[in-house]
Amino acid sequence: MSDPAPIVTLDEVHQGFDGTPVLRGISLSVEAGEVVAVIGPSGSGKSTLLRVICGLVPANSGRVLVDGIAIHETTADLHRLHQKVGMVFQSYNLFPHMTALRNITLGLTEVLRLPSDEANAVARKLLAKVRLSDKDDAYPDELSGGQQQRIAIARSLAMNPKVILLDEVTAALDPETVKEVLVTIRELADDGMTLIIVTHEMGFAREVASRVVFMDDGLVVEEGPPSHLLGQPRHARTRSFLDKVL
Repeated sequence: MSDPAPIVTLDEVHQGFDGTPVLRGISLSVEAGEVVAVIGPSGSGKSTLLRVICGLVPANSGRVLVDGIAIHETTADLHRLHQKVGMVFQSYNLFPHMTALRNITLGLTEVLRLPSDEANAVARKLLAKVRLSDKDDAYPDELSGGQQQRIAIARSLAMNPKVILLDEVTAALDPETVKEVLVTIRELADDGMTLIIVTHEMGFAREVASRVVFMDDGLVVEEGPPSHLLGQPRHARTRSFLDKVL
């Protein structure tokens, strides 16, 4: 019996803006249930990598497949893709005029066409999951940054995605609220969710990730288990980066 196909596959993916290359031949595969931490210096292409995977930015060349959807093809069903891939941004991107509950139910009622009572029931379970059951009627400006980020994670989970992409989700938070978000992400990993996490939290990557990918200058320089890549990196570029952040 052959092994199942990876849930995410990138094959020689190039991407750039106005003639400036950002991704320069990225090949990467992610298995279902894996937690992959992507690290590297600013400008190395990490955020663009996530945006290519979720279809927000088209690849200029190469192949990108997510759960069987060939999103590099012009005929790709991006609507179906966005039900399979959740994206959580550094800046939360919550609708300020909607309550926490409504931010979560919006995709359920407008995209999945669930009745309001059913959508509300799903949203309340997710609020409980991220430990914010008492904030269903709160608006984003009434919540801390960490609480807003956990609402954003709950909103992503509402669509029952196969993969969740997290782009520096703790970068805008104060140290006190970083931990509560990392606890939520750790619980997703423990639940078996496939996660691709761009992060500067090296201790978190070491503890939670099943694999760490080091990117620099639009390339995957090195990848491997956290104990190997963070503890015994093979490449000089990886060692130089880690010397500055560890």
